[in-house]
Amino acid sequence: MILLRLASVAIGFAAVVSGTQFANAQSTLENAVKEQKLNVCWINYPPGGYRDAASGRLVGYYFDIINEILAQVKIEPNYVESDWGTFIAALQAKKCDMSIAGVLMTIPRASVIAFSQPIFYLSSRLAIGTDEKRIGSLEELENLPGIRIAVQQGSSHYEYAKRRFPKAEIVALASRDPTASMIEIASKRADAAITDAWLVEKFQKEHPESVKIVGSTFNMEGVGWTFRQQDYALRDFFDVGLEKLRMNGTIEAMVRKYPESGRYIIDQQIKPVR
Repeated sequence: MILLRLASVAIGFAAVVSGTQFANAQSTLENAVKEQKLNVCWINYPPGGYRDAASGRLVGYYFDIINEILAQVKIEPNYVESDWGTFIAALQAKKCDMSIAGVLMTIPRASVIAFSQPIFYLSSRLAIGTDEKRIGSLEELENLPGIRIAVQQGSSHYEYAKRRFPKAEIVALASRDPTASMIEIASKRADAAITDAWLVEKFQKEHPESVKIVGSTFNMEGVGWTFRQQDYALRDFFDVGLEKLRMNGTIEAMVRKYPESGRYIIDQQIKPVR
C-alpha cells in the first residue's frame, strides 16, 4: 500500500514537473504576444543580414522575412547584434529569444539549441593565395603538414577543417567580418581559407590579385534560425510562418531583391491525391 502511495506521489510530481516545463516552454512565445516584443539576435552576414553603411539601417532578406512574420501578429522585433562565436551563449543567457542568422545545422549544435526548418542550403569553397603552388585540390591539402587554413571561429567550416585536415594549422578567426578568412590569405597570414561559397566568389571577383578559388563547391548543408531547446512553441510558430511565406512565393521574392547569394532552395511540389 505504501509503495502504491509512493508511486502515486511520484506520478503526481512528474505531472506537475511536466506541466511546469510545458508552461515554461510556452512562455517565450506567450510573453512576446503579450508584450508585443521579441528579442532577436542577428549576425553580420550579407546579404541575409547587415547594416547598410549609408543609412545605418539593418537590411537583408532575413530581416525582411522575420519582419513580415512578426507583423502579422503585431510583435515588434528588438534586434541584438551577435557573432558566430557567442550567439549560442546569448540565446542561453536570454540576451535574445532567437537568432535569425543562417546557422548551419550540425549535430553538435542540435544537442544544445533548436533549429527551425531549413530556410536555405549552402555550400563551401576553398580559396588560396594567387601565388600558392602547393594546393591544387582538397585532396592535396589533406597531405600538406603545417598548412595554415583560415576559418571563422564557431562556424561549421571550422569543424570541417579540423575533421578533414588534421595535419594543418587551423587559424580560427573571431572577427565579425565574414570576409576575414580571405583577408588572412591576402595578408599572407594563412595559406588557404574555407568559407561560404558565395563569399569566396564575391571576394575573388573584387580582389583577383589576392585570391583564387580551387575546385568546386563541397560540404552542402542546411541553414536555419535557432532557438533555446525548451522554446519549441516559438520554433513551431516560425516554422509555420516560414512554410507559409515559402509556399506563397514571398521568401523567393524577398531574396530576389538582393544580389545573388549562392543559397539553394528546394521547390516543394504540391500534387493532388488521386
